[in-house]
Amino acid sequence: MAQTVTASTKKIKAAMALRGLTMHLIADAIGVTHGGVSRTIAGNRRNSRLRAKISRLLGLPPSVWQDLDAELMAQEKHPQ
Repeated sequence: MAQTVTASTKKIKAAMALRGLTMHLIADAIGVTHGGVSRTIAGNRRNSRLRAKISRLLGLPPSVWQDLDAELMAQEKHPQ
């Protein structure tokens, strides 16, 4: 699956940068692999517990994941 950049992905990455967190640091903090964090942020993994842990760590509302899913679905329906 090709990596797609969405507004929600940008919000997540901005929150990471603001807090000085990398995907590796997030993975270590919540006890998963870097790949798991990467796939979750890209929208390729929809594990609700993992999403909740990431959003709490980054101080983001849980709705960021609903927005991400909606953006990805819209892109699938209307590829550029």
